[in-house]
Amino acid sequence: MANITLGNSSLLQESEAVLITKLVVNVFIDSLLCLFGFTGNILILYTLHREKNVNSNIVLMKALAVYDILFLIHTLIYTVIRSGLQTLGQERVYYDINPYIITLDLPFGWIAQTGTIWITMILAMDRYWAISRPFQALTLCTVRNARIVMAFITLFAILFNLPRFPYYYLVATESGNNDTFVAHVRIDLPDWNEDLYRYLYHITLTFIFLYIIPLTSLAVFNYLLIKALREARNTRARMSVTSQGNYKQNSTVTLNLIIVISKYIICETPDFISAILGTINGVSKSEAYRIYNPIKEMMLICNSVLNFYIYCFFNTRFRNTLLISCGCRKPRKRSDSSGQISNSSANIGTTVSTIHLEVTGTTSNRNQ
Repeated sequence: MANITLGNSSLLQESEAVLITKLVVNVFIDSLLCLFGFTGNILILYTLHREKNVNSNIVLMKALAVYDILFLIHTLIYTVIRSGLQTLGQERVYYDINPYIITLDLPFGWIAQTGTIWITMILAMDRYWAISRPFQALTLCTVRNARIVMAFITLFAILFNLPRFPYYYLVATESGNNDTFVAHVRIDLPDWNEDLYRYLYHITLTFIFLYIIPLTSLAVFNYLLIKALREARNTRARMSVTSQGNYKQNSTVTLNLIIVISKYIICETPDFISAILGTINGVSKSEAYRIYNPIKEMMLICNSVLNFYIYCFFNTRFRNTLLISCGCRKPRKRSDSSGQISNSSANIGTTVSTIHLEVTGTTSNRNQ
């Protein structure tokens, strides 16, 4: 064990394997991921800002990029800097700034993660609604409604995580805990109702609103979107040339979102497992759990990093707009709007029959 004494505080006791894992994963790998994440999300905002036809999907994509940036800021402070100070011999500095980081940055990280989770779920709902109920989407999937939902999610993320501020203040100032990961620390203090916080809020409400509802909903929406995409491929041969162009655009966007949702489920599930294990007394102190934690933190970072690269690889419209915006490609002289990024509600009015055909495969027969 590596024993580090910090004044009158409790000892930081970590095995060599845990310290090496934190150094490699939390310091080196996570810092590189944060760099790529900041760059990618800023480019997402820049590219979408250049889009002339703003729709509900673009508003939500911007919001997701902002929340991803906020989460990466939290990660850089809470995970990379703290782990770096702990593993690179700066124990005194670590001890001095640790209470402030826990008190202020950790609740901020929960707010950013909550916003990321719910914006992703709303994106899936927006896309599914557009392809399954295109006529109703004309009035529901609007820019105004997207901004209202975005504001509501932001308010919810802040209010839902307010109890974490006094909790982590007590953890940082009263419990004497100096662990790198304190999200599941149990404290028994006279001024704090541990059972009410831990079992009602930290376990029950957090599990329901941050894990169970989002993960279940996204799994269902992903299945429905995959099913719609498969059915759309069966109808492509019956389409006209114009309809095939609309089909390609909508199918590309649907596939892009399916990959984003799948990425989210893969990256967030380890955190859900960690949260479950953290509720079991004694598990959080085991070496296996402390090695697992840096890995699940890395997966959370990947969730906020990969969207830009998914958009570039799977969304031709986004890639072309990015290249044109950066001056790497000349814009095409076209009279139509097929080169736009918009995917759900911007062109619902002009392609609503085609979108419905993509899902049901019956519209063309009714219109003949």
